[in-house]
Amino acid sequence: RRGRRFCSTAATSRLVSKIGRPTSALSTERSLDFLRAKGLDAEDLLLVSTLVKTNAGVESIDVSGNGFGAGGAESLVAIVRSLPQLSKLDASQNNLRASAALLAEAAASHGSLRSLAMSANAIGASACTAIGEALAAAA
Repeated sequence: RRGRRFCSTAATSRLVSKIGRPTSALSTERSLDFLRAKGLDAEDLLLVSTLVKTNAGVESIDVSGNGFGAGGAESLVAIVRSLPQLSKLDASQNNLRASAALLAEAAASHGSLRSLAMSANAIGASACTAIGEALAAAA
């Protein structure tokens, strides 16, 4: 237990130093665009997803330019699913690759999301097809 608490405290401190704000901002602010280009990795995004679940008022998130890769995509999907008022998400430049299809599926079934940016993510042909199918199914 002590090790788990230490890891949690260390991860939280690391996240605070990267985003330059207290973690309480993730639970209170409507716009989380301050997450853009902060060097967030998959572990950071997992912590963000845990903290942001208590903030149902989030309308905009910009996590572009972090390069967290496919490992962070699952956390990003959890974030989208937990925020009913989310209307804008920028996940560009994160090296999502095929996992971009998972994000598109979550976005397609989201009731409020109106803008999803996923440029520069090295998305291959099969992921593009899956994204198109997810969006067509939601239309």
